[in-house]
Amino acid sequence: MLVPLHGVAAPAIALASTTSVQDSRLLGRILPLFTQTTGIDVYVVAQGTGQALETARRGDADLVLVHDPEAEQKFISEGYGIVRRQIAWNDFVIVGPKDDPAHIDGGHDAIAQIILTNIYQLFTVY
Repeated sequence: MLVPLHGVAAPAIALASTTSVQDSRLLGRILPLFTQTTGIDVYVVAQGTGQALETARRGDADLVLVHDPEAEQKFISEGYGIVRRQIAWNDFVIVGPKDDPAHIDGGHDAIAQIILTNIYQLFTVY
C-alpha cells in the first residue's frame, strides 16, 4: 500500500488545450508559476480544438484553452462552459520589398485572398 507523504494529494485541474499552444512553450512558462502561487497542479491534455472541446464536454477537463471563437461560443451556449475570455489572437504580417510588387500595402482582411493570390502569381514560375 502506498500512502502520500502528507496524507492528502495536492489539488489538481485538467486543462484541455491545443497542440499549438503547447508547442508555443507558453504553458511551460506560466503553469509552474501558477502552481507555485496557488498550490494547484495543472495537467495538460494537448490536442486539436475540436478534441479539446469534446474532452471538456465529457467532463474530462476543468478548463479549455483553444482558438475557435465560434466553437467556443457554441460550447458555452450548450451549457458546457460558463465564461469565455480571449487571451490571444493571430496577426499575420506580410513583409516584402519597399516597392511592393504584389500591391499589398493598405490591404485589409476582406481582401486577404486577393493579396495572397497576387503574391502567389508574382512568384510562381511556370
